[in-house]
Amino acid sequence: MTAQHGVGAVLTVLSGSGVAVQEPSRGVLEILLSLAALLGGLWLIRSGFDSYRVASIVRNTATEPARSVAMGRTALQGKTRSMGEDFDQPFQAGECVYASWAIEEYRGSGENAGWKYERAGNRSDRFLVEDDTGAVVVEDPHYDDPSFPINDEALPTGALAEGMDRSFALVVLSETHRSEMTVDSGEEPPAEIADWCREIGLSPVADSRRRYTQNVIPPGRYVYVFGQATRDETVGGPDHVDNIVVERDGETDLFILSDLARDGVVSKYVTQSPVVIGLALLLSVAGARRSPRHARDRESVTRQAIQIPGTPSEGMGTRELTRDLVSIPSHEDETAAGDRIEEWLREQTDAAVERDDHGNVFARRGPSDAPSLAFVGHHDVVPPDESQVGDGEYVVEERDGRLYGRGSADMKGAVAASMVAFRDARDLDCEVVFVSFVGEEQGGVGARAAIEAGFVPDYAVVGEGTTGYSGPGVTDVAIAHKGRRGSTVVAEGSAAHASEPEAGENAIYRATDAVDAVREMDFPGTEVLGHEVRGSLVATEIDGGTAWNVIPERCTVTVDERTVPGERAPLERVEEVPGVTWEVDQDLPPMQCDDPDFADLVLDAARESQEGTPEHVVKPHATDAGWLARAGTTCVICGAAEPGEAHTASESVSWAVLDRCERLYRAVAERFQ
Repeated sequence: MTAQHGVGAVLTVLSGSGVAVQEPSRGVLEILLSLAALLGGLWLIRSGFDSYRVASIVRNTATEPARSVAMGRTALQGKTRSMGEDFDQPFQAGECVYASWAIEEYRGSGENAGWKYERAGNRSDRFLVEDDTGAVVVEDPHYDDPSFPINDEALPTGALAEGMDRSFALVVLSETHRSEMTVDSGEEPPAEIADWCREIGLSPVADSRRRYTQNVIPPGRYVYVFGQATRDETVGGPDHVDNIVVERDGETDLFILSDLARDGVVSKYVTQSPVVIGLALLLSVAGARRSPRHARDRESVTRQAIQIPGTPSEGMGTRELTRDLVSIPSHEDETAAGDRIEEWLREQTDAAVERDDHGNVFARRGPSDAPSLAFVGHHDVVPPDESQVGDGEYVVEERDGRLYGRGSADMKGAVAASMVAFRDARDLDCEVVFVSFVGEEQGGVGARAAIEAGFVPDYAVVGEGTTGYSGPGVTDVAIAHKGRRGSTVVAEGSAAHASEPEAGENAIYRATDAVDAVREMDFPGTEVLGHEVRGSLVATEIDGGTAWNVIPERCTVTVDERTVPGERAPLERVEEVPGVTWEVDQDLPPMQCDDPDFADLVLDAARESQEGTPEHVVKPHATDAGWLARAGTTCVICGAAEPGEAHTASESVSWAVLDRCERLYRAVAERFQ
C-alpha cells in the first residue's frame, strides 16, 4: 500500500490455526474458558473505548498531528518572533533572537599557517516560531549550518533523530544569515565590531589579519524547528501561543503536542505504552484519511502546523525526484521521462492521472467544480553537450549545492518541485492540476495539442526560470514574457552576367531595401500591470547569389521579432518593395497576466518562501505560458532556473532554490480561492 499525502498504514489481522491438546477435565476447562472470555472481553472493551477516543480525536485532526501525538516531536516552519527584549547582533547593526560569533586570527607560517580561534561564543533567549495557525516557543536551541539537508532523506528520521539525540531543539535556517569580515593587521574594524572587542576585553587592533564571523537569527526570519514538544503553562506571549515548548528531550515520555489535551481528550495517552499508541495511531490515521477535508476544522484543533510547506512527506522528495528525471534522456524521445512522471504520480498521489496520445501527462486533485489552478512544466530537453553524456546515459553530478546535468534547470527540477507540491498541498479550495508537456523545445507542440483537445485551466503557474532577475538568487514572478515571430523576407530578381548588371534585377539590392524598411520600424512595446514590455526587431541571416560573376536572382533575409502582448511590428510593409514577399516561419505568442490579484498572490508566496525580496518581472523568452494565455488561461511564470543556465554545457540548478520553489508552489495551491 502506498502512502499518500502523509502517513499510510496497513492493519493486518492475524489468525492462528488450531493446536491439538489433551483435554483436561470439563469443569476446569469451562472455568479457564470463562476466565479467558472475561479477561478478553474486558481487554476488548478497554481497547475499543481507547480506540473510539483516539478515532474521535482524529476526525478533526490532520494525519501528521495525529502521528506527532505518538512521536512527541515537532517539525515546524515559521517566522521567528521575540518573546521579550531582542539583543544586538555581535558585529553589525540589527537585533536578533539568536547569535553565534567567532573571532579568528591568521597566524603561523608555511604549512602551519592558518586561521586560529581567538574568541567565540553564542547567545539565545526564548523566542517564538509562528505560522498562520499559531506559535510554539523555542528554548535552548541549537543553530545548525544552513546547508543542513532539508529533504526527504533527512526527515523525519535524519534531522529529527539527530536533533533528539543531541538533546536540544534543532533550528535550521531556511536561508542563511551569515556575515563575515576580514581586517588587515594594524587596522581597526568598523565601530560595531570594535565595541564588541572592547566589551569582551580584546583589542580591536591586532598585529595579524583578523576574521570576524557571525550567524544570527533575526526576528521575522523563516526557520525550521525540530525537537521535543512539551507543555508549559507558564509560557507567555501572544494569545495564540499554544503553551507548547520545543525543548530538550531529556527523559520525558510526554506525547502532548497540541491543544487537544485542553479538552481532556488525549490526557489519557500522555504515558501510554508504545504498543497501545501504535495501535491507536493506526486507527486514528484510518479515521483521518476517511475525512481529509473535514480534518482541517480549526475550530476543533488549534495546533495544525506539523505538516507544513517545506516539510517533505514520507514519500520521495524534490531532490531525489529531480535526480531521477534529469538522469533520463529526453532530447530525442520523451517517452521514458513521461513514463517516470506518470508512474510517480500514480504511486505517490491519489490524483486522477492520465496521459494523452502526444505524451503529455496530467494529474488532477481537489473539487472538480471549482476554478482550476495548473502547475505547468515540460519534460523534453534540448540535445546535450558531449560532456553531458557518458556511455549513452546522461551525466548527473552534484556539487557545491547544485545538481548538474541536461534538463536540470530547463526544467526537470521545477517539474519535480511542482509534482511534490501537488502531492503535499492540503485544504484545496480549487481543482489543482499538474501537467508536464512534451515538445516545448520544438515550439510548444505538446501544449498546443493539449489546448486543441480542450485543456484550458483557469489559472496557471508555469515553472520556467525566473530566479536572478531582480537580484542574485532571488526567485521572482514573471507577469509577462515576450513572444517570437520568426519570418523570412524573400527577394526575387532576374539573373544576368555580372559584367552587364543592367540586364538583370539584383535580388540582393531588393533584399537590402527590405532590410532598410525593417530598420526604420519601431520596436513594439506595451505595459503589463505597470511594467514596460519592449520587443525587438532584427535581421539575423542573409543568403543570396549563386556565383561571383552572376547577378543574383534570389536573396532571403531572416528576421527575428520579439513580440509583446497586443503589439506587432508592421513587417508586411516590406512587400511594398518590388519583387519582395514576406513569410512567417514561427509565431510563438507572448504572455501577459490579466489578473493582478493572482499575480500578487504568487508574489506573496514567493516573498514568504525566501529571504530576498522578489518582484514582478518580465521574462524575455517565450514559453508554453504564451499558448495557454492565448487560449484564455491567466498565467504567471515562477521557477528555479537562472539566466545563462539553460541549454549550456554546464547547466545546473540550485538545491536550495528548488526547495524554495516546492514551498512556494504548495503555498500558492493552498491559498488559491
